[in-house]
Amino acid sequence: MPKCASKNTTKSADKPSTTKPSKSVDKSETKSTLSPALQKAQETRRANANAKKEQKLKRQETMKRVAATRLAKRADKK
Repeated sequence: MPKCASKNTTKSADKPSTTKPSKSVDKSETKSTLSPALQKAQETRRANANAKKEQKLKRQETMKRVAATRLAKRADKK
């Protein structure tokens, strides 16, 4: 075990924390720092991810409907 790790674990409860709170970053600020090409790529990636999620939900709904009709047909046969 490294020295620094053992040192931190033994006295961490005794000391008050001296770490500074992390600075919150505004998303609008980070977006403007990206190059236009990267911005467009990021937007495309997000749009594709959203489309994929919507497709997945539609497929699940369709499968539920198909399963319900199958069950109904089975019940009719019996």
